[in-house]
Amino acid sequence: MTAADILITNARILTMDGARPRAEALAITGNRITRIGSRDDVAGLKAKHTRVIDAQMKTVMPGIIEGHVHLFGGSVELDTLMLNGIMGFDAISESVSQYRKTRPKDAVLLATGIIHEAFGEPITRQLLDRIVADIPFIVGCFDHHTMWANTKALEAAGIMRGRDLPVGNEIVLDGKGIATGELREPAAYMLIQALTPTGGREWLGMTTGENPNPPATAAQ
Repeated sequence: MTAADILITNARILTMDGARPRAEALAITGNRITRIGSRDDVAGLKAKHTRVIDAQMKTVMPGIIEGHVHLFGGSVELDTLMLNGIMGFDAISESVSQYRKTRPKDAVLLATGIIHEAFGEPITRQLLDRIVADIPFIVGCFDHHTMWANTKALEAAGIMRGRDLPVGNEIVLDGKGIATGELREPAAYMLIQALTPTGGREWLGMTTGENPNPPATAAQ
């Protein structure tokens, strides 16, 4: 076999191969991994030009290529009520009821993953009030471009009569100038995300391209 250009040794290698999930060394020739295994397995591929990297027991794993992910926001959502695939008022209402029983101290109820057609009618604050009326209730669309809020949430955020926002963002108002509960795009729904325990800071990277400021605390 051709001598390696790079040898990585003394590593914790995650191979992603179920039959051999771990290794301690690998060889790279050109732009390909040509051998993986123990230090002895790759030792014979060393030549004068070979660069040897001592990984000092650090982890080596394949590069993860993901074209569209919001790591912090997605991780926070794992602790919310997931409504993906749940359809109809009764089914959604029951899911919310069961979820609330597990979190009786929550001052704000946050759900996500819903689709626009989930109720078979437009999602409004009045509709959400029929499910939760006593505390702010926020429901996020699966595509993260729209959120809906009940009356308590809109009142707490001070946006019952809307607010001027950047172009492309909207607090949808009815014919009387009162918020319907639909909030389109981040500048609109971040106003109610501010009511949540994290203050919505997990989404700031999406709206600014920068790290959340101030940074999340250890508790958050």
